[in-house]
Amino acid sequence: MVVCLHNRPPLERFRVLCTYCLVFDAIFTLIFALSGLSSSAYSVETSCYEQNGYSWHNILALSFIVSSVFAAWGGLIHGGVVVSGEGSPLKPQQLVGVSRYGHVLVAWTFLAAVLEAIATREQPLNCSVDTQSVIAEPSLGDLDNHALTKQHVGAIWQMASTILWLIWVIGAVAAAMSAKRNLPYLQEGQARQSEETTDNNAQMVGIPVQDEELPSGTVVGVATPALGGPAPTFQPTFQGMPVGLPVDGVCQGRPVRDETGDVSRPAGAPKEA
Repeated sequence: MVVCLHNRPPLERFRVLCTYCLVFDAIFTLIFALSGLSSSAYSVETSCYEQNGYSWHNILALSFIVSSVFAAWGGLIHGGVVVSGEGSPLKPQQLVGVSRYGHVLVAWTFLAAVLEAIATREQPLNCSVDTQSVIAEPSLGDLDNHALTKQHVGAIWQMASTILWLIWVIGAVAAAMSAKRNLPYLQEGQARQSEETTDNNAQMVGIPVQDEELPSGTVVGVATPALGGPAPTFQPTFQGMPVGLPVDGVCQGRPVRDETGDVSRPAGAPKEA
């Protein structure tokens, strides 16, 4: 696990840690479900409990079922983090859920341990299994036959399940602490990404003009003066005939005659000989 977390980004380490938690969530969902069903099943031991008025075995079976539900809940939370990626990015709500799950799991584990301790203490002596042979060494005949008794198998299973349970709880707590630590980094990264997306998106106002609709050489756009440059000057627009012509100008077209039939000349123009 240390090798997988080495030289990785913080969020990637968090995802790898949730992957390990997901594996143990699935394992203990099955273990607690089978333990609850086994404890609630009718057997010789259950019949002995009923004859002695002992009912804590039902509460113990219920605690196993609740633990199985908690393990399945953890699988959903950690699985959501594991499958997150480009199509489904990691959300801050998922990190908050992982952090809360670690605290809730620790609280329920403490409560389940108290219930199991009370159930074990209230168990009738004539219904309990003789535990002396569990911690005792095998007899010489067992060593010769290389066989393990039922008590030894139960002891090995209790030890293995306890170690796995400790790894599961410690992993869930570590994932909760990592989620709380990485939450500011995730929020900062998402804010930066949203700002970059806003800056890169250009805004267009009006109706775009297609190039095919314009003749060649047409300039599209509005010319504006450069910042800090001189203001543009606009030339006045005149419409109609000019009022006067310069003296030395050249007139083209038919001459204009007055009422007497003489060609009108501008004032000061020399007469023809």
